[in-house]
Amino acid sequence: MFFSLKLQNGEQVGNIFSRAIAYWGDGFKDNVARVSGTAAYTVIDNDPEKPTFSSTYNYDGLGKGGGKVQITDGGSKTNKPGSKESRVYSGGSGIMYNVLILGNPPQKIYKGQSWGADISIPWELGGPGKQTIKVLQIDPENHTITIEREGTSEGFFSSDKRELDIQKGDSTVHVKLSPGTSHWRGYTIIKDGLIVSDELMVIRPVEMTNGEQKFNATQREYFLLNQMPVFDK
Repeated sequence: MFFSLKLQNGEQVGNIFSRAIAYWGDGFKDNVARVSGTAAYTVIDNDPEKPTFSSTYNYDGLGKGGGKVQITDGGSKTNKPGSKESRVYSGGSGIMYNVLILGNPPQKIYKGQSWGADISIPWELGGPGKQTIKVLQIDPENHTITIEREGTSEGFFSSDKRELDIQKGDSTVHVKLSPGTSHWRGYTIIKDGLIVSDELMVIRPVEMTNGEQKFNATQREYFLLNQMPVFDK
């Protein structure tokens, strides 16, 4: 009920999202990057096992794009319709439930239940690691479920920078990054397999080096995603 897609051909689904990446520590100025945008999806084929959408996106200040996309393997892979080549979808969130990040839920769902997800590859807000998903609230009448997800990982994220320019006084220092253990936690609301609301924050220590210079820093990343009416493509 909560995780199975129920779409109609021609139906439109919209998302609005934002993401922030911040580093701070002793001896350098806080370094922050932000990005935001919207996405719109029109259902072309409502097959719940491999739905196909015509999608458009608009990243504020970075450009627009889109195309047709088919989502398969429990939300974990994408490909162009008719193509035999598929890509692993390693985003932290998106239009629908993704078993790669959130695991395979049990057949019977109840409040307080939990299950695990072994994440085998680097993804948007984590490296390979483990995550626990817990059911916080269910609303069978409206087909809605609220889950909490929490996990840890090692290594770089899929979209990580390996090097960074930081500001120390009046000087710019180019540093190499070496991340420590990541810890994330967040809430997700799902209705009939679609993501209604999603937020996740991850924190980890990072060592920054430039020759003999070393900075002990903290990195914090988070994203916010919500469904919205489709009116701006």
